[in-house]
Amino acid sequence: MAISYKALPTEDLEQQSKARMEAAFRDKRQRESAVLQSLSIQRRNFVLSQPLRNPALCLPFRRAIIRLRGVRLWTKMLGDIQLYGTGACLLDQFGCYKECLPLVMTMKRRATPGEGELVGVKVPLGLLFHPRGSFLDYWSMLVLSLLLYSFLVIPYQLAFLGAEQTWLDVSLAVDVCFWCDIIVTLNTAVVQHNGKLLNSRLGICRRYLQGLFIVDVLSCLPFYKMQSDTDNSNNLLRYMHLLRLTRLARRSKLGKAVRSFLNLTHKCAEKLKMYSGLSRLITALCTVLILVHLGACMWFYSARLGGFTPETWVVRRDLQDESTDFLYLTSFYWAITTLTTVGYGDISARTELEMCIAMCWMMFGVGFYSFVVGSFTSALTSLDSKSLLIKERLQVVGLFAKDTGLQEELVKKLEKEVKDSVQTVTLDEVQRKSLLAQLSKSLRLKVARQMFDRAAEKIVFFTEIDTACLSYIVPLLTLKVVQAGKFLYEKGDYADEVYFVLKGRLLCVYGRRNTAFKAIVEGAYCGEIEVISNSPRTFSLMTEQDCELLLMPKDLFQSMMAAFPIVAAKVHTTASERQVKNQECLKEVLDVLEAVEIRHLATLDDLAGQSRLNMKEVEKRPMAKAVEAVLTAKTEEEVAMELKRQMAVLGFELNKVQMASQSFHQSLLSPAS
Repeated sequence: MAISYKALPTEDLEQQSKARMEAAFRDKRQRESAVLQSLSIQRRNFVLSQPLRNPALCLPFRRAIIRLRGVRLWTKMLGDIQLYGTGACLLDQFGCYKECLPLVMTMKRRATPGEGELVGVKVPLGLLFHPRGSFLDYWSMLVLSLLLYSFLVIPYQLAFLGAEQTWLDVSLAVDVCFWCDIIVTLNTAVVQHNGKLLNSRLGICRRYLQGLFIVDVLSCLPFYKMQSDTDNSNNLLRYMHLLRLTRLARRSKLGKAVRSFLNLTHKCAEKLKMYSGLSRLITALCTVLILVHLGACMWFYSARLGGFTPETWVVRRDLQDESTDFLYLTSFYWAITTLTTVGYGDISARTELEMCIAMCWMMFGVGFYSFVVGSFTSALTSLDSKSLLIKERLQVVGLFAKDTGLQEELVKKLEKEVKDSVQTVTLDEVQRKSLLAQLSKSLRLKVARQMFDRAAEKIVFFTEIDTACLSYIVPLLTLKVVQAGKFLYEKGDYADEVYFVLKGRLLCVYGRRNTAFKAIVEGAYCGEIEVISNSPRTFSLMTEQDCELLLMPKDLFQSMMAAFPIVAAKVHTTASERQVKNQECLKEVLDVLEAVEIRHLATLDDLAGQSRLNMKEVEKRPMAKAVEAVLTAKTEEEVAMELKRQMAVLGFELNKVQMASQSFHQSLLSPAS
């Protein structure tokens, strides 16, 4: 018997010996470190190595773990919403339809088949006024008229009319309206910087108290009731009547009133074709007239405060017996000559108060006159340039319509679109690229991060890409403001843009009634799925609120995908996942509509609280019952009736059901069967 010998694997022996040497060396180091450690360190290591058995000590750690898990869960949910959009909002956490399913489905219906307009949803504010409601618009108009009264009539009354009872009663009524305005302000929701409504009464009061509440209260106090014509010392109290002009410090209130007035008169402005240059001219002219009016009242009021002594300009010019209209015209003449730095010298200052007023008015006149002249020049220049630009664009539209034979209605729409685009004229793509090409990489990155109110920090997509891609695409984007209820694109349109939501909220809608099946929130983006696949839009996209969007053209998107492969791979992955989620959300809504409105299997109240529908099983149910009835039926009439009933549910006509039942029965009676 031959004995064979095998050589031992030397590599395994070497590895084992090496592992034993490393373990021995590690144990030696641990023993040496243990000897070198102090007694307190050894005690601390021993205590930390023992598990906690005291429930009082374990409870804070358990609470911390629960909170961390909650924060992690909510962070993940918010990230998914910003990346994929909201869900269909039909199911609760248990996978069943919500108890308020009828209300949810009513909210999802944005328009009826013949309307095509957005059905607004009111924000529940309780007893508070909505800042964009119709009542606030008309109230702002009233406040604007009262502010103009305070700015124009009160100085004229103090300077030329004195303390007449009629004007005092009117002033008292105005003060009552201003007190009512304070009450309305305390009961009006506030639009915060993030676009959300502050509907907490305590928060509104705290915000108003920290603002101009004291100024508004002082402006409403009736100081003029403390004056008396028999006492010259009360002239100072009469001058305190001008404290009501402090309401003009509320620029936000005045600005809101002016905006409301412009919104109500927008149609008139369109008919008059008032462009921005003309509106600036009118604004500058009105400002000059108001300031000259104030200067004239102040100039004559200086003589009244001086008691019409022989040193005042009224007595020196022997005008004390003239009519009020002539005195106002003379004061207005002095204000214009001084403001325009002409100063003929026929009306001069002699008293201390008159010299102070004249010096202040002249210093103000020098700067203001230069500013007005510059504003007039720039306004006229911009008006001329825009007029020339509009004429050039309209000529191009006319030639294009003539060459292509467009209808007159469509030509008018083209002209209106051109006029609206000229009002917000910007650099075209070629000019913008040439400007950015001259910048260094670091400067272009800083510009990209600062553009569009720091959009690079608000859009999730921009925070996840590298700086090279960020500086490449952000400066080439276009900002667009869209009102609520407008369509960005409709189903079947050509996909040529990607949308980044800077402010507002978008809705993905489907069908003739524009049923919303998901929403796109701030910081998200959409529209890239069809751009990648070069396919038409699969659903419509409309604005739920007033939105600020950043538009990325298709050629810029494709160049980004070609220049940055890592970003392109991530965009492709996200697009495929978003497409699946979009189909899931759409299917949830369509299943409910099909079951309730088409098949009449149940009502929305019946589905509330029930498990989710599976339309595939519902489709199999009628045919399965029909086959079972055929196999168990005894007569031809029973088979036909069952097939008629089941096929009618599926939408087939009655004659097709009869033909199908007869052919099926004949096949059962044939010898081959």
